[in-house]
Amino acid sequence: MLVKKAGSDSTYFVKSGKLSMVSGTLGAAASSVQTVSDTVFNTLEVATGSVTSATVLDTLANLGQGSTTPVVNGNLTVSLSANTPVASNVVKASEVEFSKFIFRAGTNAAAIVNSVKIGRKGLGATGNFTSVTLYDGSTKLGSTKSSWNSDGTMTYNVSGGWTIPAGTSKELTIAAVLGTASSFNSLGLTAVTGEGLAVAGLPIYGNQMSGVDVTVGVVEITNVDASATKKIGTSDVTLAQFKLAVDSTENAKFESLTFKNKAASPNAADGDIKNLYLYQGSTVLAGPVSMVSDKVTFVLNQPYAIDKSKNQTFKIVGDVVNGASNLVEFNLDTATDLKVRGLTYNTFLTVTDTLAANGTIVTIDGAELNVAYSGTNMETVADKTDVVFGTLTLSAGATDIKISSMEMNIVETDGDSASTTNKDVDNFQLVDTVGGGAYSGTMTGGGDTTIVTEVWTFTDEIYLNAGETRTFEMRGDLPTGIGNGDSYKVTMTVATAKITAETAPAGDTVDNFSIASFTGKTVTVKKPTLKVTGVTMNSGTAVVNDENVILYSGALEASADNIRVTYANFDADGDAEFTVANWTEVGFYLVNADGSYSLQQSVGSSSMTDEVLSFDSLDFTVLNGPTHKVNFVVKGKVAATVAATLTATLHLDYFTAKDTSNIDATFSPETAGTVSAGYVADGTRVVTLADTGILFLQMVNNVAGYNKDRVVLAGSSFWAGELKVKAQDENIKVKDLKLTNSSAGDEDSIDSVCLYTATTVSADNLIGCSSMDTSDVVFFDNIDKLVTKGTEYWYIYVTTKPMNNLAAGTADSQDMIQLSVATSTSGYLDVEGEQSGISYEVGAHDGTAAAAGTWVFDYDMDNTYNEVADNDGTAPTKSFYVAGTRISTVTTVSTYGGETVATSLDGTGPYTAAIVAITAEGNNTDANGNPLKLALDNLLFDVTKFASTTMSGATIKRINGVTAATALSTTASSTTGDGANDTVGDWTLSNATTTLGQDAFIESGTTAYFVIKPTITALVGTTNLTNWVQVGFDDLKGGVADGNNNIDWFDGYDTTFDTANNFDYLFLDTESITGTKISAPKNN
Repeated sequence: MLVKKAGSDSTYFVKSGKLSMVSGTLGAAASSVQTVSDTVFNTLEVATGSVTSATVLDTLANLGQGSTTPVVNGNLTVSLSANTPVASNVVKASEVEFSKFIFRAGTNAAAIVNSVKIGRKGLGATGNFTSVTLYDGSTKLGSTKSSWNSDGTMTYNVSGGWTIPAGTSKELTIAAVLGTASSFNSLGLTAVTGEGLAVAGLPIYGNQMSGVDVTVGVVEITNVDASATKKIGTSDVTLAQFKLAVDSTENAKFESLTFKNKAASPNAADGDIKNLYLYQGSTVLAGPVSMVSDKVTFVLNQPYAIDKSKNQTFKIVGDVVNGASNLVEFNLDTATDLKVRGLTYNTFLTVTDTLAANGTIVTIDGAELNVAYSGTNMETVADKTDVVFGTLTLSAGATDIKISSMEMNIVETDGDSASTTNKDVDNFQLVDTVGGGAYSGTMTGGGDTTIVTEVWTFTDEIYLNAGETRTFEMRGDLPTGIGNGDSYKVTMTVATAKITAETAPAGDTVDNFSIASFTGKTVTVKKPTLKVTGVTMNSGTAVVNDENVILYSGALEASADNIRVTYANFDADGDAEFTVANWTEVGFYLVNADGSYSLQQSVGSSSMTDEVLSFDSLDFTVLNGPTHKVNFVVKGKVAATVAATLTATLHLDYFTAKDTSNIDATFSPETAGTVSAGYVADGTRVVTLADTGILFLQMVNNVAGYNKDRVVLAGSSFWAGELKVKAQDENIKVKDLKLTNSSAGDEDSIDSVCLYTATTVSADNLIGCSSMDTSDVVFFDNIDKLVTKGTEYWYIYVTTKPMNNLAAGTADSQDMIQLSVATSTSGYLDVEGEQSGISYEVGAHDGTAAAAGTWVFDYDMDNTYNEVADNDGTAPTKSFYVAGTRISTVTTVSTYGGETVATSLDGTGPYTAAIVAITAEGNNTDANGNPLKLALDNLLFDVTKFASTTMSGATIKRINGVTAATALSTTASSTTGDGANDTVGDWTLSNATTTLGQDAFIESGTTAYFVIKPTITALVGTTNLTNWVQVGFDDLKGGVADGNNNIDWFDGYDTTFDTANNFDYLFLDTESITGTKISAPKNN
């Protein structure tokens, strides 16, 4: 960015938050130099030395026109993910994803992130958030946070560090719970820290979310106690059991869960338990997973439905493989770790957590020799070597142990009703997972054409030091010719007859084992199968020339073997649902782990056919197993024009795929109407096409901070307004914008008007600055600000000129600043669609729906745009009146300078009814260079009293002043009267500069105190009636030509002190003061 300071000819280049003076001629680039006020200029650090114009031009060319992105070399780069949520309304009190970022490590070394600093932007506040959590995919990082720093940021630590391997990337998600509705917030990253870590791309923010207040369902999680003591080696141990009960609000689906092992010391280590599954009844919902940093996360393969007013019980099952005397107690670390989504608003239910009160505790028990099996059911093809049948963990107790012989069985099960295809396992071995040493077994029994259990004996010595743990993979080869569905599993009887072991060096026989036997998981030989699922997507919109429009999203999972995909076919949902004329090209993409896309094949419009989309040259492989699931999308580019048909909907028809032996893969599901014979409807997305987008504009002047008129000092800066801009259907570039002042001829009081994307004055947030011309217009020329799809806010920052005897001191008293986007101003707006390239025009503002390719206003701020009432443009900002000095505060005090407000009426005579403190501020001078003094003109006190309490009059005097007490003008009702009713009247002082003399003047930065004293002449003596009097201010706010305001004043620049030219308004936050009620005891 190129800038110069108002009144200076020097040009500066802004880079990395620093200013460098430019030497040389900029040529055409000189037109992009923006003039900024002293205030803006002084927020930036001036770099040592200068930079040549040639260097600047080269840098701008590399960055792109108008780019201000700093170029930083580092070993970690942060960028916004393509998956980051769009700006939208979100339900408060439910965890929602705010933003997603890609962390890409350099090629030289892994990046280890120890903490991040989270920032917030928008109209809201940090207090709007109940909690914030970071995720790596579905894995929670660190602990959920709820406390913010005083500077509006949150420091989020990641215990143990988050590692991004060299040359790779990961996606970080910021999720949060909003506790406040109608709050507009975006969350981002302002800093990332790690040892020796250099980071590029910060600060960075996601899109803005607005909280809405709706009633969502509640899910209660309670413990179903399954506490027990389990021996090392016990498989399928119930480690936790819990019930989820959904209230009567809405149906729901259980999606994911993160538990933390919060047991008291000694807490089980991560490796003490393995192969954890989540079950409902006998159905596996998720797993196997491992415990990492005391946490275990389950993402359900398919969300589990729980209807409203219903409950279901679930359990976590795993294998105990080590950790004698250690404890396992799974609980929620925070309520947001349980994800149950309501189906009404598609948002997470509120969680009531009662687990911790009586959680399940599993105690791990050991023995002299601990034997443990761990494994998972798996599918594979025949003719495969080194198939893993599970792991065997052996650990010694208090003494060294020498194992000289072990016997295991491999149980065969027929799956195709043909025993002749039940082949024996070949080359069964125990392979040390640390050293890699292999222990080969010898088989007896078995038979390649019979279903007979194979007996394998291992006679190589295995030595365990006291307390030592060794882990072995059980591997074997599956020969060719095994029948489809035939299966194998390893079993073992753990007893002295099957395992020969002795203590060393004593040589005593070991017979104290942790378990009596184990039965391993099943290895099943299957035909290679490709499971195809569609991923549900929301409907969307796209405009001409729009790229990356997703039409279908799905996932592929291979079982039994790696599967190569070579062809995919999609059909339209119905007639005219996919029209070639609407598309330039459509591609089939694989989704990378970091959210980016890898193109597999692109099809141009000349190769497409209406209603059918085929990809005939695919070539990618889906690796075997659920952990290698492949996500894919079909996305395209919209043509330069769209045909009459404005929707596009594709269904998946079929794939062509083969296994590693080049045999056709089986598909799942296989039933009619699914992938092998018809459509997979899930994953379909309805996309509505349009010629171009719509830009919505609203000047927000009815929210805190922007909803009050003000008196502003000459030579000061302030936030004057908030402009809400919303881009629909496409990103929209605002090329030029004009703001018009509603008061004519006041440009001499305005130094600059700037637009920012946040209420922080910085180069990163600056959109542009300009001055006001003699036509009362502020022209932001060539700002080229891109509004991405969604809503954002621009903030108007005004700097006024000073009021003094110098050349720049041209501000005038009571000049007014009130800005709007006014349709009466020629050329007030120039915008263009980024994708469509079409220049927009103003909407009809006739009460109809806004047309594509237009901008529309909401003048009356009813959130309905394009109405007849909106035709004049945006509403104006509130009014800001310039003054050389101003009253900054008005208060009443109980005592000052020897005067004290009375606490009761004890009889007749004078009483101190009020002490008023008036503070002035300012830093301007008169035409002779003398500091301005604020002057009071007219004062009006609102008096309330008991009707029959009589006063003869009242006075005002400045405490420590030079003028004697001066009588106030009093109305008859405020001093006399009779009867039981209260009365109200006014006490006034006019022309204070005359009546109070010098005591009417208040120097800037000082406070003047005035005492008000009425004289009580009679108190009523009627039984049960109370005499009282009260002096206050009903209307401190005032207004232009307001005749009832409490204080009229002069700012000191005009020394004629003509009442016709005074200020009739204060426009402070304090708009009235009740005053102290002084009462006499009730008459008896």
